[in-house]
Amino acid sequence: MKPYKTVDQSSEASFEIQKSTFIGYAKRVQTEEEAQEFLTSIKKEHPQARHHCSAWILSDQCKRFDDDKEPQGTAGLPILRVLEGQGLTKTAVVVVRYFGGVLLGTGGLTRAYGRAASLAVDEARICMRVPLQSLFVEIDYTLWGQVEHELKSKNKEIVNLTFLDKVHCTFLTEEECIKDWEAYFASISQGKIQVIQKEIVWRTQPIEGEENE
Repeated sequence: MKPYKTVDQSSEASFEIQKSTFIGYAKRVQTEEEAQEFLTSIKKEHPQARHHCSAWILSDQCKRFDDDKEPQGTAGLPILRVLEGQGLTKTAVVVVRYFGGVLLGTGGLTRAYGRAASLAVDEARICMRVPLQSLFVEIDYTLWGQVEHELKSKNKEIVNLTFLDKVHCTFLTEEECIKDWEAYFASISQGKIQVIQKEIVWRTQPIEGEENE
C-alpha cells in the first residue's frame, strides 16, 4: 500500500455568476459505490437544481466524469481536470448549478465548473493519507523501561498501553521498519518480547507548504 493525496474532510463552496449559482462539494471516497452514494445524496439535497455534474478519481485506472446534460466537456471534464491537476486520488467532487436564465457559453461553463471544483477542494484541505503498521507487543516488565526509551527516542506513536501480567503496548511504525523492530526485540529479550499482531492503520498528514488552518 502506498501513500496517496486526497482531501482531509468533506466541504462545500459556492459562488454566483450571471445569475447562475454554482455549489461545489468535495469528499474523500474509497469505492465507486461510495462516490455514487455521494452524488445521489447531493441530488437529494438539491432536487430543484438544473445540473448535478461530477467527477472522481479512485486510481490511475478508475476516473469518471459526468456533464449531466451540460454541453459535452464543459462540466464534468473541468472538474476532473482540477482533481488531476492537484494529483488527488480517492476523491470525488460534485458541482450543482441553479440556472439563472443567462447562457454562459462553453468557455464560461468550463471556467465556472472548474472554479467551483477548485473552491470545494481548497475548502476540504488537501492532505496525504499514509499507511503505517500497528504493532501489538507483549513485553516483560523488566524490559519495558528500555523499550519505552527506544520508542520515545524514535518518536513512535503509542496508541494503546496496558499493564497486566505483562506490558501490552501497541505502537505505529513505517512498514519498512518492521523487521528492524523485530530484530531489536529479539536482540534484547531472549523471548521476553512477543509481537502478537500487525495490521495496517491509515493516518492523515498535512502536506509541507500547504496551509491547513
